[in-house]
Amino acid sequence: MSASGLQLGGGTAGPDLAALRTLLREATLRPEAGASGELIADLTAVQAALAGARARAARWVEVARA
Repeated sequence: MSASGLQLGGGTAGPDLAALRTLLREATLRPEAGASGELIADLTAVQAALAGARARAARWVEVARA
């Protein structure tokens, strides 16, 4: 049993997923929906840089194989 009183793993009933999500949300001190939106926005901002890096890597592989 964890410090929160939840029994984790091993049991036939399994953990209460809603309770686990609540505990995780409280642990991060950020609302889940807002945090998800921020993370997606951060990933979108670097998408162009990732595409450029992939193109450069593909060119390096082509040169190395030539």
